[in-house]
Parts: sequence; structure tokens; C-alpha cells
Amino acid sequence: MTSETQPKPGDGFKLNGNTFIFPSGKLGVPYEVGKAARVYQIIKNGSDLYALKAFFPDYRTQSNAINAKALSNYEHLPGLAVANRDAITVNQKAILQKYPQFENAILMPWVLGESWQNYILGKKKITLEQSLSLARELAAVVSELEENGLAHCDLSNGNFVFSPDFTNVELVDIEEMYAKEFQEPD
Repeated sequence: MTSETQPKPGDGFKLNGNTFIFPSGKLGVPYEVGKAARVYQIIKNGSDLYALKAFFPDYRTQSNAINAKALSNYEHLPGLAVANRDAITVNQKAILQKYPQFENAILMPWVLGESWQNYILGKKKITLEQSLSLARELAAVVSELEENGLAHCDLSNGNFVFSPDFTNVELVDIEEMYAKEFQEPD
């Protein structure tokens, strides 16, 4: 933990007419820690699960906020539910006064399912049919990205989540997604 004020269950903020509240988990506010950010689970408008990706200082760059808007243009593509995003910028002074670590943080839908990495680490068995279904779906998602001039740039086993029936793949950690019109990552 850093010395920055961490949210407590029931804390929240408003952004663009929406209310976001931090829920209570077993050990406080639920979150996951990655290489570049802490990703909090948060509730939007009382019912929708969302993710708040708060970047660590070395990754807390303005290009994340700029590209969030550009990525929203692709939320309609299969596998890009997390492209439906908004950024907390320097203009949201009330939020940043309480939580300065949320500068250039990203809000996006929380993806339900299991990451391939967790599936492997859990040594869970997968049938041939499930394997083929998952492979087809992942190939279709990546192919659709390519057809639209996009590339994920970090398509590792922790960055795709799939449904329990192996028929839907969602990509996560898309901040370094490539497209001609995106700002180059810092």
C-alpha cells in the first residue's frame, strides 16, 4: 500500500452524471494489482459492476486519458467491452482532491469470467470442444481488431477473459492498444 488515501467501502464519487461507489469485499474494497495499476471493483449507478484502473505513478500518464476517449469508438467490436471507458482527468478536481492517485485513471465495465492465466494456474482441465471454441473466439476477436486497424500489443494469458461456456472472449489491459489515430504511449 502507498501512503495515498485508499477508498473505503461506501466511499464514492460522481463523474459525468454517474455515481460510483466502492463496494465492500472480504478485506475491504475489492481490487486486483497488476504491473502498472491497481484495478478496483466499483459499482456504477447502484447496480452495474465497473472497474477503476488507477495507475501507479510511473504509468499515470496523460496518454491513458487521451486514448480512453479514442478507444470508446471501438466498444462495439467483439471482445472490446472494456473500450466503453471514461477517464478521470485534471478537470475532476473534487475526485482528485480526495484521491490524487486517480489522476488519468480509467473507468470501464468490469468483465465477468476467468482469465486464461488463472485457468492455467488453477490447472483446470479443458475439453477439446472447449479448447476449440475458445481458440475460434479468440481468433475471431483478434481478426476483427486487425480488420479495424487495431492491435492489442500485449495479448498475454492474463489479458483475455472468457465466459464459463468458452463462447465469449473479452480483452483487457487495452491501454497500449495500437491504432493510427491513438496517441503513442508515454
